[in-house]
Amino acid sequence: MELKKKIHTDAQLQIKCIPYLFFTTSASKKAVIDAYSMSVQGFFIKETSDKELEKTIRTIVEYWKRCFSPNQYPL
Repeated sequence: MELKKKIHTDAQLQIKCIPYLFFTTSASKKAVIDAYSMSVQGFFIKETSDKELEKTIRTIVEYWKRCFSPNQYPL
């Protein structure tokens, strides 16, 4: 959470469009609310099987490959 706070409050880091995802073994309502209040792009519970975890990660990676962001423009 501390790293996300630093990114969220640093104007220069904000425009870099750093995707920030949470992977955890469990989630409380407060943890999810806190994460999204800092503009995370996803909050995930770690899958118990390797196959399901791999499927989740592939889906996330595919999304970010297709997503357009300011990073794609020259400075």
